[in-house]
Amino acid sequence: LIENNVITKSNYKKFGCNPLLLTNPKDILNFFKKMPNNIGLLLDVGHLKVSSKTEGFSAKNAMIKLKPFIKGYHLSENSGFSDSNKAIKKNSWFIPYLNKKINYITLEVYTSSISKLKKQVKLVEKLLS
Repeated sequence: LIENNVITKSNYKKFGCNPLLLTNPKDILNFFKKMPNNIGLLLDVGHLKVSSKTEGFSAKNAMIKLKPFIKGYHLSENSGFSDSNKAIKKNSWFIPYLNKKINYITLEVYTSSISKLKKQVKLVEKLLS
């Protein structure tokens, strides 16, 4: 699996352009159309949200377009300005667009609390059942 990259507004401003690979749906689609079927996209929804704010595309529409190539997910929430890996919620923006048949899902949330992490796991299990 190959993960989508993330471009923040500060990185874009610093470089004057986007020097990174696989930050937007157009680049991701072009890349995976050239890959063999055994190579898939590990969609980091946090990266997608930040990149969508920076590059001006719809993260929701991107998830729909990228669906045929998605083989796994990294799940987390953020403000859209940086990839802060906050806990997900039952109404997180990406929930309706997840492919529930995917077997590889990683919670990529920052917490030092095992109980909070267990609650996140239970929430994902409930949302995907």
